[in-house]
Amino acid sequence: TMQHTQADSLHLEAKKLASEKKLEQALAKVEAALELQKQNPSYWLTKAMVLEQLGRFADVEPVWELITTLIPNNAAGWFYLGKARAHLKK
Repeated sequence: TMQHTQADSLHLEAKKLASEKKLEQALAKVEAALELQKQNPSYWLTKAMVLEQLGRFADVEPVWELITTLIPNNAAGWFYLGKARAHLKK
């Protein structure tokens, strides 16, 4: 669908911006992609990694929690969820 294609291109832009360390811009793009496709685990993973790089552990913890629900066998999701909680002293 058109919405799907638009979401994918926003996600690709977000990943490119993140690789260029333009993290706030990357976050805005991936959030726009998520507005179009809330259930896409790849988009959530990108959002989590950007928040992680920004050191925004309070914001990233619920994202990692959602990722472990969407993809329960994703070991990285569980690792980073624990890391975020350690930073938040939970």
